[in-house]
Amino acid sequence: MGISLELSLPWTPNKLLAFLLAGSMKGWQSSTLRSYVSRVSSVQQLSGLGPVTMSLWSRKVLKGVENTEKKIPSRLAVTPAWLRLIRKE
Repeated sequence: MGISLELSLPWTPNKLLAFLLAGSMKGWQSSTLRSYVSRVSSVQQLSGLGPVTMSLWSRKVLKGVENTEKKIPSRLAVTPAWLRLIRKE
């Protein structure tokens, strides 16, 4: 079962919200969604239609998608067990 969206330019706040919700249902990351919206906004502006308007709901959906993504810790906690392992090497 696919998702059918009408996404012709210009993107209204409702079209943007529908796109973000469909993308989140497909499992796209927030960075991917932001990138697509940025590209569409650029094309829309080059066409003389003005930028894509981010509504409050669109921002909340993006933030929610971001909050559900797994974060990989950038730092490792140095515990006594790790110190012993490092010392042995």
